[in-house]
Amino acid sequence: MKRKSILIFSLFIPIAILLITSIFLKMYPFGNNSYIVSDMSNQYMDFIRYLKYIYMGENNFFYSFNSYMGANFIGLAAYYILSPLNLLTLFVSNNFLPVMIMIIIFIKIGLCGLTCNYYLSKQNEKHNITSLLFSTSFALMAYNVAYCYHVMWIDVVILTPLVLLGIDMIVDNKKPVLYIITLGLSLIFNYYIGYMLCLFSVIYFIYIYLLKCNSIKDLKIIINFIIASIIAVSLSAVVLIPTFMSLQGGKAVFSLDTILNFGIELNPMNIALKAYTGAYNWNDAINGYPNIFCGIFIVFLVGLYFFNKNIKLKERILSGSLIIILILIFIINSFNLIFHGFNYPNCFLYRESFIMSLIFIMLAYKCFNNIKSINKIGIILIPLLFIIYSTRLIINKPIFYSNNYMYILYFDLFIIIVYFLICLLNLRFDLKKFSIASVIILFTLHFSDLGLNAYKYLKETVDQVGSKYSSIIGSFSDNEYIVNKLKEEDNTFYRMENINRRTFNDSYFYNYNGITGFSSTININTRDFLEDLGFKVNQANVFYGNGSTKLIDSLLGIKYIINYGNNFRGYGLFYEDYLNVLKNPYALNIGYKVNSKILNYSIDPSNHNTFDIQNNMIKNMTNIDKDLFHPSNNYKIKTYNLEEFSGEYGINYKKIKLDDVGYLEYSISVDRTDDLYLELAVNQMPYVLTPGCNIYVNNELVGEYFNNYYWGPISLGKHNIGEKIIIRFETKESEEKIVFDSTRLYYEDEKIFNQIYAILNKEQVSIAKISSSHLIGTADIKENGYLMFTIPYDTGWIINVDDKKIEPIKIMNNLIGIKIDRGEHLIELKYIPKGFKLGLAITLSSIVLLLMYYIKK
Repeated sequence: MKRKSILIFSLFIPIAILLITSIFLKMYPFGNNSYIVSDMSNQYMDFIRYLKYIYMGENNFFYSFNSYMGANFIGLAAYYILSPLNLLTLFVSNNFLPVMIMIIIFIKIGLCGLTCNYYLSKQNEKHNITSLLFSTSFALMAYNVAYCYHVMWIDVVILTPLVLLGIDMIVDNKKPVLYIITLGLSLIFNYYIGYMLCLFSVIYFIYIYLLKCNSIKDLKIIINFIIASIIAVSLSAVVLIPTFMSLQGGKAVFSLDTILNFGIELNPMNIALKAYTGAYNWNDAINGYPNIFCGIFIVFLVGLYFFNKNIKLKERILSGSLIIILILIFIINSFNLIFHGFNYPNCFLYRESFIMSLIFIMLAYKCFNNIKSINKIGIILIPLLFIIYSTRLIINKPIFYSNNYMYILYFDLFIIIVYFLICLLNLRFDLKKFSIASVIILFTLHFSDLGLNAYKYLKETVDQVGSKYSSIIGSFSDNEYIVNKLKEEDNTFYRMENINRRTFNDSYFYNYNGITGFSSTININTRDFLEDLGFKVNQANVFYGNGSTKLIDSLLGIKYIINYGNNFRGYGLFYEDYLNVLKNPYALNIGYKVNSKILNYSIDPSNHNTFDIQNNMIKNMTNIDKDLFHPSNNYKIKTYNLEEFSGEYGINYKKIKLDDVGYLEYSISVDRTDDLYLELAVNQMPYVLTPGCNIYVNNELVGEYFNNYYWGPISLGKHNIGEKIIIRFETKESEEKIVFDSTRLYYEDEKIFNQIYAILNKEQVSIAKISSSHLIGTADIKENGYLMFTIPYDTGWIINVDDKKIEPIKIMNNLIGIKIDRGEHLIELKYIPKGFKLGLAITLSSIVLLLMYYIKK
């Protein structure tokens, strides 16, 4: 078969196997399951849809107001959506988007097979149809299957064989252009996995250099590699530098003690478990072992590689050392931490494990091409070791054991015995007469192995965290109609929130300005500020809901609320349908004049009382020296099937009878007609420490509390004096206790609130949105003072007042302020990410240097 034909097959065979697997899994359009699972559902699909709004000119890559009050968007884009294949989604409707994402996954899996086959063909003298066994192994390795919905990681996996081929070419004194371009693109498409590839490129270069170079004159090769690496990184500077700047203050935190922790994280013997077919359950995604499976056939050949007499001893020693280094990266805490950018992954561990699979495939292919030179001892010893280890698994049951896994283990034993017999026959007889039959057997068994593994991995994921296609599409239509209707009615610049959200990134999917967001690139300062205001956060997330008050809604300009009901903090009904839109009449613009006292005020980090913080903040923001929120102790507490115990955190109740429900009940006697809030304050990390409860208000279930997303102030609305409100926090069946720090019951004084609103509403900035990074507004200021913008402080903002540049002031350690004189003013805010101009200059210079070098050569 011709080389071009083999390359074409290397692209389409993995797609065909994945397609057949999808049919068995009843993926849409073959059923109601989908690839919209886990973080693809919670994050990626929303960010990918946002590309359409950028393409349409409504937003750009520099800045977004869609979450967290506003944030540098280039860091988020660089991590999630810079894959060129995402452009395919621009031309499809929301309803077809899940299908297009599945198609993109298929294409990326196929491209992995293509680049791997090309790499193997260039690295080895022999290149025939059997190379498809190995390239398909790379395409359908466990990493790609387990993480296929982490679609933004796969681009770097596609480019990895080409990067290694580029390193081979440098060591062979050939042009470094392939290495420079592919490594540069890796960092552009996904800087995170690209960074891992950069680290491995150094390790792989040392491996190949020691393998091929013997002379001191070969030091020139090292210099060429270093220069090529610098140029590759420079090519991506337009993305890397502004991304690095945007992530300063992000969620990544580490200390020297953590980096120098050389403790063993994994049992090396258990890593071998992951080389078996289907060795996966959903818990592996949270806290599992590296996904290194790439086919039993590959593992079998890697073992035989070290008994291959036609492969030099030096090479076998170096290859063994390379494998040991990769294992050490997995099992030693410090090495693994460095490979993950000095930040422990929240879940989906060992994200560099695709590298191990590729090295296995590379060694297996070399062994296969020298199959007749294998030592007889190896042919006996490797299958024997496999049988002994498998027998141990059958007796002890592996950590990923499931009811049907034992049958898969027997299947693995069967195919290893078949591979063993083929090797024995190859040594004993001339197999040329039987070559077609042996090739058919190998292809059948190996592709069945890869397909079975893909089925097992994907079924585990779909069963645990899968989203039904019909439910996804149903949620699209409900929210899309309401958001578009609202945009038609009001084209001003405002914020809104959706209580009926599908995910915490709905604002990106439907393109509206909001507070709620879920992203690994969140800025810690903004996150902590919003938590101080009462919003609920957990590491990478901010959630609007019970946590806000009418004051905060007003200050942050949250003008509309999408909700099922028509009663939310007393806001009026703006639009009524299946989903209702409530309008906040007190929503302020994004900029307004504040008292100069706010310049010297910062939130006390030791004060975790939401209501105290808001009282102190508003006193410094206005000239009103009265509390807005007033505490009340007019309540009684009753427990059922709970007893108090001494625990590590706050107030602790545990069930007396484990098989019965337990609840904590508050009986509140209303003594004011103002808005009432109840908060059971929790520890700073409640999603780790606190068991979940159901909340009942006057015997009506209103939701959950103490779970990952909801805790904090509960808005109880207005009531007549003397009314009784019964709130019950009831344990779930799976929980045995209730844990919290303190009880807070507060009224929001309506008279004081109206005074506050009247002051801040008087001198506002009327804002028009040109783009997501360009705002223009006007303001009529009565007296000299200060304007505050509810935009997180960022040095990338350039502010001009009447065409004169004004230096912004940081207010409350997070918001933007400016000094303003009396009179009518034209105010312009323009955002250019810090480091973008420098990055662009470096990238353009690198392109010019690369072109000059190429032309010269």
